[in-house]
Amino acid sequence: MLRRLRIYFIGFGLGLIMVYVLFLRHGDRDLDFWTPDQRVLEAIRMDSVFHISQPLICFTDCLELDSTEVAEFWTLAKVKSLNPGGSPYRYLVSLDKDGHHLEATIEQEGGKHRLLALKSYSNPKTCDC
Repeated sequence: MLRRLRIYFIGFGLGLIMVYVLFLRHGDRDLDFWTPDQRVLEAIRMDSVFHISQPLICFTDCLELDSTEVAEFWTLAKVKSLNPGGSPYRYLVSLDKDGHHLEATIEQEGGKHRLLALKSYSNPKTCDC
């Protein structure tokens, strides 16, 4: 019985050391890359057709957003599903940082993303896009 406990605790200790080395050694490591929010944002960031789409260009011009603000939005935002399991999927992507609040409604169907609306609550404008 004592031998089994010793083997168990040795394996458990090795596992703790591996977790520390792989995940916790660097304090600046971002550990939420596998969450649903980050997966949706990663898919949006990788959709090159979406970034040159006419609605996105129109909304960013209308709201006077520069490229760094848009890149930060697609990196740091929070994602909420508007119709879980629906077809097409709809997401509300929002970012509230430094008094600047942006919200985008995205529709995803077949791996392609389409911007339905983009609103800036710190700079409210009506855009006809």
